[in-house]
Amino acid sequence: DALLPQVVTAQREWLKRADAQTRAVVNLFKAPDAIESIADIIRRIETGKLKIRVRALEVERAVERVAVTQDITLKALIASCMANIGCVLWVTNPGLYLIQAKIALGLATVMMLQAVKGQLTLSKMLKKEAKYSGAD
Repeated sequence: DALLPQVVTAQREWLKRADAQTRAVVNLFKAPDAIESIADIIRRIETGKLKIRVRALEVERAVERVAVTQDITLKALIASCMANIGCVLWVTNPGLYLIQAKIALGLATVMMLQAVKGQLTLSKMLKKEAKYSGAD
């Protein structure tokens, strides 16, 4: 008992229209409540009772600055430790610990250069933020 294609098409169209009509009736009763809810939200925003939370780009930049600053501090600390170790080895017995002292001082130099590079990166970040925030 196959139905004619025209009948099947008409049946589908009728079901689509019935579904659309059902949604229209439901929306007829829901819309005033939705509009009232939106109006209430706008009223609360206008009076200051409702504060909109926005993901702050400033916070993300501050976290990035803190990470760079911590990296600079760590590298400077390691550099100063290596310099102290190198000096102690150099002064204690230059003939015996000369190579170790030079390695420690070399590592201190490398770490201090990385700390200076990090400081330059931080100053660029601060200049860029000052440019965007309007501060001079």
